[in-house]
Parts: sequence; structure tokens; C-alpha cells
Amino acid sequence: MFTKLLRWLNQLASTAPAPTPTERSLPEQVRELLAQSEVPAALELLIDAGYTEAVPLKAQQEKASHQYKEKLIDEETFYVTNNRIVYAVLEMVESGKTTRVNTPAISTVEDPEEYLPKHFTEDECQQIRTHLLRNEYTEALKLASSYSQYGLLLFQRYEQAIRDSRLGLVRQEDHQRSVQQIINTIMGLVSPEEAKIPLSGGQKEQLILLMEEGCWPELLTLGGEWNDQMRLFSTQYDQVEKSFSRGLITKLSCENSLKSIQQQVEDLIKK
Repeated sequence: MFTKLLRWLNQLASTAPAPTPTERSLPEQVRELLAQSEVPAALELLIDAGYTEAVPLKAQQEKASHQYKEKLIDEETFYVTNNRIVYAVLEMVESGKTTRVNTPAISTVEDPEEYLPKHFTEDECQQIRTHLLRNEYTEALKLASSYSQYGLLLFQRYEQAIRDSRLGLVRQEDHQRSVQQIINTIMGLVSPEEAKIPLSGGQKEQLILLMEEGCWPELLTLGGEWNDQMRLFSTQYDQVEKSFSRGLITKLSCENSLKSIQQQVEDLIKK
């Protein structure tokens, strides 16, 4: 699980031009440390550079290491926690959004009611849907935030959910649930009326055949073309599989989440 991530980090570090010691940027130094599995050293470097969000990540890493050494958690759980921290560190140094000690963030956002309408236009809905159907959630919500009050509030909730997860303030399962609720809400706001029509008898029969054959990806793709709720289930399914492939959730958590989605799909088809 951690090997794939380590291989990717090594490629990232090796493809960058080799600068002189005085020219090496902070992101380059951090990537090199991560590629060498020196996660504690990378966190220390960030803390010394004034990245306050690295402090709780360091606490998480130390706690996980201690629990693993004491055999309080298994190897898979330890590496999942470590992977989350590595991804959080990479995002921190490359996004440029982290609050620094010497540059406190000051919100300059005005009251959305003063300059944004409440609802989306037809063209705006189409633009946002295009991103959602590609699973480009950040892009979709960022675009929505520039179009309406509801979009701005959802984007703010999304960014807060991402930040809470990155800092280890919520369990990964709870984070996924929060993000999915936000995606469900924005999808409901921008979906055309025909996508909200219940599945027909013929459509259900085709989906049941796929379900009996265990062809869940095919079932969700086909159902998503017919029904808004099925499209949301397809998005959830894809998100869970991606989280597992990136080593961000355990195998058991992945299996339980997929079973939960499958049960909800079955209930929708058979009701």
C-alpha cells in the first residue's frame, strides 16, 4: 500500500532538475524527504518554516508510530494513516493555501447576499454538471461558488471538510460522508428535471440483470445515464475505490462502504 506511494514520490523527486543546495525550494526539500520515507523530518522542516498546520500532522504521525510499535494498531492502519499525512504534506507545500505564522490569513469575503444571486442559470448548471460528471468536485464547487450564494456556501463547507480531514480532526469515513452530502446537494441543484424522474420498469430490469451478475461499475454507469440518484451512487462508488487505491482507507473500510452503496442501489431498483 505504501510502496506505490513511495515509488511515485521517488519519480517525482528524480524527475526534478538537481538544483544547488542554496537554490532548493521548500517543496523540493519536502518531496525529497518524503521519497526517503523521512516523514517526521519533512514535518519538522515545515514547522520550522512556519507552517502551523504541520503541527497536528506531526502529532498524528507520532501517535500512529507509537501505537504501531506497541502493536495497538495493525500495519495496514499505520500505513493508511501515514499515507494520509504524506498527501496532506504534499498538498500543503504545493497549494500555497496553508496559513503561515508570519502571514496570518484575513478573510476579505463579503456577504454573499450582497453580490451573488441565489440560483444558477441553465448555462451555469450545465458547466457545473460537466465537472461533476468527470468527478472534478473541487472544480465544480469552485465554479459554483462564483455563480450563486448556495454555491459559495457549499464550496466553503467543502474546503472546511478537506481541511478537517487533512488535519486529522475527523475520521476518514465521516469525511467521506460529509463530502458526499455536499456533492449530493450541488448535484441536486444543477440536475435537469428529467434526471429526477424515477427509473422505468424496463430500466430496472436491465439494472437487475447487471446486479445479479455482479457488474456493479457497469450497472452504476448505465443507471447514472438515466437517473440522478444513480449518478450520485456511481460517484460515491468511484470515490471509495479511489480512496482505497491511494491507500487512504483500509480494505475493510472500502468493502463496507461499497456494500453500503450496493445495498442502497438495490433498494432503489427494487422499490
